Amino acid sequence: MNIIQKIKAYFAKPVPQGGFIAMPPRETDRLFTGATQLIPIDWTKYSIIGEKQANMFVFDTMACTTFSFLNSIEMQLKRLQEIGELSDLHIKFLKSNGYYNENNEVDFSDKFTAITSGTMRNGNTFQNVGNAARNIGLIPNSLLPFGNEKKWEDWHNPSQISQFMRNLAEEFKKYFEITYEHVFLTDNGTINSGQRILAQNALAASPLQIAIPFPAYHAIVMTKLNDTDYNIFDSYDPYARVNKMTTGIHYAQKPTIIPKYPVVKLGAQGEQVKQIQTCLGIVSDGRFGPATEKAVKDYQSKNGLSPDGVVGKVTASKLMKPTVTIIRKTTSPVTQGNLTAYNNGKSFSCVTLELPWKDNADNISCIPPGVYDVKWTYSPLFKRFTYEVLNVPNRDGIRFHVANFIKDLLGCIGLGKTFADMNNDGKMDITSSTITVKEFEAFFNKEAFTLIIK
Repeated sequence: MNIIQKIKAYFAKPVPQGGFIAMPPRETDRLFTGATQLIPIDWTKYSIIGEKQANMFVFDTMACTTFSFLNSIEMQLKRLQEIGELSDLHIKFLKSNGYYNENNEVDFSDKFTAITSGTMRNGNTFQNVGNAARNIGLIPNSLLPFGNEKKWEDWHNPSQISQFMRNLAEEFKKYFEITYEHVFLTDNGTINSGQRILAQNALAASPLQIAIPFPAYHAIVMTKLNDTDYNIFDSYDPYARVNKMTTGIHYAQKPTIIPKYPVVKLGAQGEQVKQIQTCLGIVSDGRFGPATEKAVKDYQSKNGLSPDGVVGKVTASKLMKPTVTIIRKTTSPVTQGNLTAYNNGKSFSCVTLELPWKDNADNISCIPPGVYDVKWTYSPLFKRFTYEVLNVPNRDGIRFHVANFIKDLLGCIGLGKTFADMNNDGKMDITSSTITVKEFEAFFNKEAFTLIIK
């Protein structure tokens, strides 16, 4: 049979796009009860790269409930990152574990969730998929992609899931909480005014998972709702399209993903502790001991937070932002320091050279210890953009710039690789300043950061 004959034979069969099994909301299901109409988000702008739920002309996974649920979650993460609601902590976890695809979009394994939610040959319910995502967790598509299977039972074979995958899914739950809420269930496929308001309210927070037509057999994502039509994102090509309201909507559910901020405190160990220590500018040994607790309390006190020594949501949201910490070693005859920078899950380190401390006197003293905002601004003196330290008491024009020798500084901060008395004047200089400044500027890529000088 040639390809033309295969296509004709495929479309001659009464094979609907399927996989949805309707289950009315249970007592244990959360209900969406939004009462005040909010401005809905047009989720079409957050559409992702489409993935097919079928190996065309071979078999259908019947996993549309999984594909649509995860597509909604992936769109939400795309928006959360755009508006800055994903912390460096969350982004580092996702990137370091392969959750991002080549398009820099979070891409979950549909196969993993289809299997762990118990998808059958005739499909699955919204609730089963939502509970699997919430209770078992999610893994990246790179770890368990669609594959080249020829049969439904091969694609859904649980033996593909390793203990490593389950462990990563469990780790995912430490960083993200997944929930779902029932929005409406229609008895004829037509949305009444109350259901429309609920749907528009829900679209202010999440793309909706809906089942069509009536009675429904296929699950897709609603990204926008108008008076006469609605935008959808499907697991069949073409993925993004518009449906008329005459296409019945049987069921709607609201998936949600919420970034968690793990509470890290005395006694904790691991990668999260290392990131916190890096941001604080202290030794990053991954052990949250008394010294780390004291550093956290000091940071909280300087930033108007309750100094309880616990890194929770509020402290983490401030602390995990791009940060540079300079710990000064000496202040005479020159000020030597060690710099540690943190940005987007990566770190950078070098040494610093400053003038000696002379009561913050203009042009002859280094600036006082403290916490400062630093921005990428134009320098009339250097005739180029550099990083400027803002709001220094009684000082201005303080910048990070090339300075191998103390004579090159008038209160600014020089960066280098190592200390050395290169001109034999008895005062320490720094090596490779030009290269180090270029690396420092590239590390932050014009992004603002917080400077902590101790």
